[in-house]
Amino acid sequence: AAVVGLLLLTRVPALGPSLLAVVVPVAVPALGLAVVAMVMLVGPLAAPAVWSGLRPRAVLAMLRRQARERFAHAVLLAAAVSLLSAAVAALVSFTVLAGGRVLLGLALLVADVDLAPQPFFAALFGIGWRLAPGAPALSAPTTAALSGAGVVFALGLVLPAAVYLRGLCELFLALRSADQPPVLSPAAAPPLPAPLLPP
Repeated sequence: AAVVGLLLLTRVPALGPSLLAVVVPVAVPALGLAVVAMVMLVGPLAAPAVWSGLRPRAVLAMLRRQARERFAHAVLLAAAVSLLSAAVAALVSFTVLAGGRVLLGLALLVADVDLAPQPFFAALFGIGWRLAPGAPALSAPTTAALSGAGVVFALGLVLPAAVYLRGLCELFLALRSADQPPVLSPAAAPPLPAPLLPP
């Protein structure tokens, strides 16, 4: 709202250009940090907070506290979760690509089953394949292989998504435990004074 108000003031003929030279270096970092907070803090923490049973007011209070007290720490942890999920997705993609290439070679050399490579790899990565008008229909083995490739694609989506969701839950628990005071174990608690007994 403040940036919009300043931008409206820049329309004033005498003040506008000079004010715009001040608004840009202030507004760009402020709006950029707001977007980073929405993408890397609010989005990743809001869902696990709701899943844990927090009310909307408590979720907003927690997000405000994280943004004020440990913004950089929370953003870096969320970025680490995203990078880990991306690494798992890349590993899954490499596994699917390598396994698909080996399967095509074995099907042709050992079983003498000729599968169309392009539709097969497209289905492995969830891309629909449309035949050009007038092109011959796909063979029965290729059509059956496309169904199996769709199953591989669905299973390949599960692992990165599970890693990402698990990471978000761990992130929420870590940041929430940082908000709570440490609980002393009974062994670490100071001993209670012995009761005074009458002589």
